[in-house]
Amino acid sequence: MDRGESVFPYRHSELFGFPIYLCYNAVIVSREAVMMKKKSILAIGLIAALLFGLTGEAEAFGWGDIAGKATDKAIGSVLGSSAKKKPVKQSRPKSEKQKKSEREAEKYGVKRIESPDGTNPTAFAGTLDPWPPDELSARPDWFDNRTQPWIMTNARLVAEYESMIQWRAYSEQNGLGTIEPDEIRYTELMDEIHARVRAIERYCDAAEYGDYQSMQSRASMGDYQRAVASNINPLRDYDLELSVPANTLPGYHPERN
Repeated sequence: MDRGESVFPYRHSELFGFPIYLCYNAVIVSREAVMMKKKSILAIGLIAALLFGLTGEAEAFGWGDIAGKATDKAIGSVLGSSAKKKPVKQSRPKSEKQKKSEREAEKYGVKRIESPDGTNPTAFAGTLDPWPPDELSARPDWFDNRTQPWIMTNARLVAEYESMIQWRAYSEQNGLGTIEPDEIRYTELMDEIHARVRAIERYCDAAEYGDYQSMQSRASMGDYQRAVASNINPLRDYDLELSVPANTLPGYHPERN
């Protein structure tokens, strides 16, 4: 054996390559542990066990400083990742439209809730959204500022739908044309009316057959809860047929219009 040959069966670069590979994977594992909301101390312990053990082996080849820096970097990565906090979401100031809706809701003893479930309607009869603008370019903004149908009482919903019917006749007479925003508005109002009518009738069908399990299931549906959250009389003009007394409908609020 020549004096210049290594006494080890592997070359220095090959032997050192394995610990460096482990160092790299330790960093990856530690970051994954933090992302999975594991305890940061466990990730640090894993890195320390791997890297500090490898540091001694690396020093035998004069690579101690590099291994030490790799250890510090890996632990710092875990600590830095675990210290990150989600930004606090700032609440937006209420618009005049929201404030007006709250005042209307207070008249009926309803607290305004920012929720699409419709169990507490905040848009009542007596107020209507404006018609779509004559200018086509202004209609997208008009649509973005519309009152959502699921927060309307039945009376308001029907009034908004009938108002859109009148506008469509006006638009046709004056050759204004229709585009997606006003078409969607017309359709969503009509669909919501039909959804509420179907929901009440399905509950009535279950009640008529004495199917209590289906009655509970029907009464828990969002369409039904929006329908009975206000007086249902406006829906009678849209083919609503009751086979049970209205005052037996769970959650019914006939005082709201």
